[in-house]
Amino acid sequence: MSAQSFIDKFTTDEEVGGWTAGDETIEFHGYVDAIEGLTHVATTTNPRTPLYKITVNNGSNSRVRVLFWAELAKKYSALINYRVFISIVGAKSKINGYISPKDVVCKLCLVIQSSTDITISSLKYENQYTSGTIELKAIEDLEDVNAIVDVKGFLKQEFRQASSYGGSYASGVLVDKKVRLPLRVIGFNVADFRKFPKGCYLKVRGTAVTPTDGPTQMRVDSLDDITRDSDVIPLTPDELRVMGITSPKRKYDFDDSENKKRFAELHYLKQFHKANNYNFIFECINRFYKQC
Repeated sequence: MSAQSFIDKFTTDEEVGGWTAGDETIEFHGYVDAIEGLTHVATTTNPRTPLYKITVNNGSNSRVRVLFWAELAKKYSALINYRVFISIVGAKSKINGYISPKDVVCKLCLVIQSSTDITISSLKYENQYTSGTIELKAIEDLEDVNAIVDVKGFLKQEFRQASSYGGSYASGVLVDKKVRLPLRVIGFNVADFRKFPKGCYLKVRGTAVTPTDGPTQMRVDSLDDITRDSDVIPLTPDELRVMGITSPKRKYDFDDSENKKRFAELHYLKQFHKANNYNFIFECINRFYKQC
């Protein structure tokens, strides 16, 4: 069976949107885009119950967490590989707690039951931009780019599994001279972290994003979009220490006139709250714009 044959059967966003909690007949066809590994958690029946958690993707806008408990966790943790095609028939839907606003994950997760039918392929899904011409950008030029780009740099902070609202992603930091770039990788296998030791030189393909509440970062589909250049000698800890001191700057981060304007604005907004009449408010507004 070809890869395209699997893709043609992928569950649609509309189908996922029609799910309801408590349905034990849920069907999903897609690929594995994150593996968090096998852990043990405390339950009412066992203080060390095995739990295996993955995230599956339909190749569009739907990412769904899948939970395997007890013996099923031990069984499938040895069978499922990163980015392989997977078909799930007869899973139970359940409300997914702690979803990050920044994480595109379905509000319902799937719990695998003993009666669930799971088919795992040896073929792997390839994303839409593993090849082709993508612009290479310097890290210092990524501010407000908000596009798919390639960047190169040294890995200052090794990849680790980070959590956000109950979900997980791989976190790392890339540096180039004085500039640092946080990496947020959606699809990963913890076992692959060792492929990227601290100080190695990497080429990363992903989407450069500048959020309003933090520094510019690179959001990467999967670890497959990160390649190591073994021809470049890794940096030592001492060499890395002086690199990546700053982040790509927004205009108002370094424009002193902009900072003064924002400070004045905040000052007069505070005065608004203290005002008891409209005349004083209008006076504050006029004084603010005269200063700007």
